[in-house]
Amino acid sequence: RRTLVLPPARGWYLIDFGPFTRMRPDQTSERITRYGEFFDMEHLRAAVPVITTEEFLKREGEYLDIPSEIRNADLTSSSARKKYKKWLFEQDNEKIMPLEWGPLQHLIYYPSISEVTAQFGRVPKNFLHHRKQVELTADISRSTAIVFPSCKNNLNARFLVQVNTFAAFADEALSRSYKRMLRDHVHYVKAVFDIAARVIKVLGPWKYSSLHVRRNDLQYKEVFMGAEETLKHIQPLLNENEVLYIATDEKGDEFFAPIAKEHEIYRWADFFKERGQNALTGVKIPRKLEGCIEQVICAMGRTFFGTLESTFTSYIFRLRGYLDAPVKETYFHTLQYSGDLQRDRSVTYSRKPLKGQIYKSEHPSIWEDASSAHTTW
Repeated sequence: RRTLVLPPARGWYLIDFGPFTRMRPDQTSERITRYGEFFDMEHLRAAVPVITTEEFLKREGEYLDIPSEIRNADLTSSSARKKYKKWLFEQDNEKIMPLEWGPLQHLIYYPSISEVTAQFGRVPKNFLHHRKQVELTADISRSTAIVFPSCKNNLNARFLVQVNTFAAFADEALSRSYKRMLRDHVHYVKAVFDIAARVIKVLGPWKYSSLHVRRNDLQYKEVFMGAEETLKHIQPLLNENEVLYIATDEKGDEFFAPIAKEHEIYRWADFFKERGQNALTGVKIPRKLEGCIEQVICAMGRTFFGTLESTFTSYIFRLRGYLDAPVKETYFHTLQYSGDLQRDRSVTYSRKPLKGQIYKSEHPSIWEDASSAHTTW
């Protein structure tokens, strides 16, 4: 089986650099991030072999004819990483096979287009969307290293997408097993859940509803709106006097006052105070994990309302599916709802349809198939 090679550690936007409104690094902070800071590497390695780029270069560098100046470079340097990435993306031979198969434009048929077609007749149109059908050829399978050249500023190398819509499998059992692997082995470190549990204990699992309200750095400014409008949009789906948890980068204390007139509101800072029972006071919380912890808190709300076009919101929907939340519908605080289930689904999916290429709203098959007897696409 293949070994996963993690990209070199580097700075992450809004974690190590960018227009911070929260989780601001101090002067002593190292401005690079490693995947293991967020993801449980032990659980990931239980499913698939994982090595770092540095380990990969030592193990395979000479065999793959990687230039010595790249093999021996300090990859904490931005210039060294750029040279390595440029060299890697330019290769196309029997040893290294770059696949510009960004899922925005491609759907992998596994093990082949013919076998998937024979099994299902055709992949549902909404799942295929407008994407090109591709398959793993014998040459690709024989290559020592398969490279997915991301971030080349084109749709063929854009991987910020839904991982469960990357491929169509002829074998439904294999498809479901991959989704179970993603659920069980690709998740945040234990500290995220332990710290979130302190807040959830105060609020009560499923005893509150939650919102993610993005206010500052998101480039889609059309989704910004006042709190009065947000309350009008979501009120038909809230219980009377229901407690709300709001994850937000809004800096103003009074911004949510119109909502607070009708519902008791809790935010992150409240749990360092008496009103939040000091649930987080004295707890060592890694700066970079604050957002992840709030995602878990939001995921344990009875109903959740996200922000359109936000991938932070999107992952909360996935977590809610995994956790079997009482309400797993996709709702955005930026859209007007009525309380009628079918009508409200139409409101959501008119903006974020269930198509394989759409990635800022989770495709429910990623959690449904993980515990289902059949693939739901």
